Amino acid sequence: MSFDKVKSFYSYLLIKYRQFIIYCFIGICGVFLDIALFIGFQHFCGLHYQFSNVLSSYICICNNYFWNAKYNFKVTNHHLLRLLSFISIGTIGLGISSLCLFIFCEIIGLYSWLAKLITIGIVTVLQFLLNKFFTFMPK
Repeated sequence: MSFDKVKSFYSYLLIKYRQFIIYCFIGICGVFLDIALFIGFQHFCGLHYQFSNVLSSYICICNNYFWNAKYNFKVTNHHLLRLLSFISIGTIGLGISSLCLFIFCEIIGLYSWLAKLITIGIVTVLQFLLNKFFTFMPK
């Protein structure tokens, strides 16, 4: 296979899955911010770890909404309605993640880190599709 064919193939994939790739990149950046905020709230502000988790998670959901709205889906209207939709889908994702972790760890018996990796994949695809077709749908 020639270099031009490989280059063409990767260009095709980048164009076809551009929004999903950017969505995942924003999500990965959000994970780093989430961890930093979680540690900051817990260790420097003295907040309980559960409250720190909820607070850091929702701050990052709002942050991810901003980056996705502006640079990925490029929406310019109905920001409050879209933000509420994004937060709702994030909350649903958190619930699905918790359920999947329980099933994979407690019922199937997977290692928690493996269960978490599988769960991240499931929830990322689900949230991307819900956000693409509901939150960021042209209005």
